[in-house]
Amino acid sequence: MKILIKILITFYCFATLSFFRPFDMISDEIAKMLSYGSMFAIFALSIMTRTSTSPQKQFATPTKYLLLFIAISCFMPMFANVDQTFVQTVVATIPYFSYGLYLAFRKFDIDRNFIYGLVFTIATFAIITHIINHITFPVITFGIPRDEYEIDRGGLRLLIIGFCYIVLAFFIAIGEWRRTHKAKWWIPIIISFAAIVSSYTRQHIMVCAIVGMWMLLGNIGLIKKIILISAGALLLAYTVPKIPVFNKMIDLTVEQYEENEYTTKENVRITAARYYGYEEFETTSNHIFGNGVPSFRSNWGAAFETHAEMEHLYTHDVGWFGMNWYFGICTVLCMFYICFVAVFRKSKHSTAFIKYFFIWFFITGFTSGTPLYQYQIIVTVLAMALMDCGRVQIDHRKRRVETTQWGEQFSWRRIKSQPLNK
Repeated sequence: MKILIKILITFYCFATLSFFRPFDMISDEIAKMLSYGSMFAIFALSIMTRTSTSPQKQFATPTKYLLLFIAISCFMPMFANVDQTFVQTVVATIPYFSYGLYLAFRKFDIDRNFIYGLVFTIATFAIITHIINHITFPVITFGIPRDEYEIDRGGLRLLIIGFCYIVLAFFIAIGEWRRTHKAKWWIPIIISFAAIVSSYTRQHIMVCAIVGMWMLLGNIGLIKKIILISAGALLLAYTVPKIPVFNKMIDLTVEQYEENEYTTKENVRITAARYYGYEEFETTSNHIFGNGVPSFRSNWGAAFETHAEMEHLYTHDVGWFGMNWYFGICTVLCMFYICFVAVFRKSKHSTAFIKYFFIWFFITGFTSGTPLYQYQIIVTVLAMALMDCGRVQIDHRKRRVETTQWGEQFSWRRIKSQPLNK
């Protein structure tokens, strides 16, 4: 059963990426059908299977509440009397139920080595396909021909299919180097960061660089860390503007800032954040439970898409605000709690460094669609599962009481006294 689950997980991850879509041979409909089918199969096997083990699940409770609030949002278009059926809303919401795969992964106690292998395999495919697309450009070999591209950032900016796997691989590689101090981990560190830079996406480059540097310097003293970071900042301030790639991105940032500063035109992300954050809500219930996910097969969804295209207001440009509009503030708070637990809960097990991925996830969620894209949701789920891998089970022979996820401070269950050494 566990082997079958791993096969389905692998298939699902590739299906969310449309199997990298060679020569645009796999349509959106086929990719959705395959990903939804494998996801439902994992859920079905999880429900039907009883496991004898009880692995640690530190995100179980917030994930259950997250799924509950997403389910409630499916009813909101019906209550608002918009031109969209309940079935259409449910179908449009299916990708977001993939957050529930975390519960299935932990039920089957998916091990760390499998997740590592899956992440590095897909990250490798992502880098290779991206290199091939650069070689064959303007022919897009992997992906779809209408993918957007830019040439004003110091190089050719193409969509990297599976980019989020590269980011997770980057943090895993740094964490494993810190844990083992083996030089081999510098190979994936350098390659993955080079791929991140080749995305020409400023927020991802900046966040990954800062967080990655903090991780690399994590084992030294605070004074030395401050000195090294300061020296590194001065060195970068002198050298980065002389590198064409970064110089172009700096010039673009300055131009956008001056445009926003001296004209009446507002940054599109600020406008979208305000629109999806608090403006476009009819009732208090919509603030709490959201407006629901528009289906582009309905009249309401078509009108929503038309307005977004005309005003350049895209939910995936401001992920957390988009999630707030779809599912309400309660869902966003559940995700914030998951990030908070991942980052701030003290842990010394072998995968504790995954918390740095959640720092990236939280920050970039304000300026990209990190919490909303289905192919990024599954990476977040894999990171959540990794946070549980290697956690030490409580030894019930010790005279202590295990607390629950939500902080139960007392347990009235009697613990029988047993000698620690038989």
